[in-house]
Amino acid sequence: MTDAIGTTSVHTLRETSSSELNPTGSVQFMYAMLQMELAQTNKDAALNKIDGIRKQQEASAEITDAINQLRNLRQGLEKDDSKVSVSGNEQWNEACEVMDKYGIEHKTDDGKVMRTDLDTMIASLEASQEEVSSDIQQEMVYVQDYMGQYNSYTQGSSSAISSANETLKTLARGG
Repeated sequence: MTDAIGTTSVHTLRETSSSELNPTGSVQFMYAMLQMELAQTNKDAALNKIDGIRKQQEASAEITDAINQLRNLRQGLEKDDSKVSVSGNEQWNEACEVMDKYGIEHKTDDGKVMRTDLDTMIASLEASQEEVSSDIQQEMVYVQDYMGQYNSYTQGSSSAISSANETLKTLARGG
């Protein structure tokens, strides 16, 4: 029912080392550069996921509005076979646009809708919203994972640079 949030490819070691790292003579520097490249790749992947989450949140808000519009139309209908006129009703038209996006059937009987049909439409929209919310939660887990990897690679780069600096200091002292 919902579109999957975009995926991002991760460069392999071979792709990164051959395309973007130039040998400088220092293995530690090359390692630090590789770590930074991997960190950037994970950061970019996290940002792509965040953009997808924003889109899913917009979809969730749109579904919420449609649910509220249908509930407003349902107000005052006490019996299951009660009908409300929806011909030319802006709330109905907006809710129908959202239901069309999610493949939810919305039929009228001479421009009127029964309470039971409204209840069914609302339940279908609520199910779609739960699916969107579940997708958002899963994507947030991926963002956390990418950011954890980003932090790890950044730490690795920093450690390699510190180690190289210590080696240079030792050489400079003649030790």
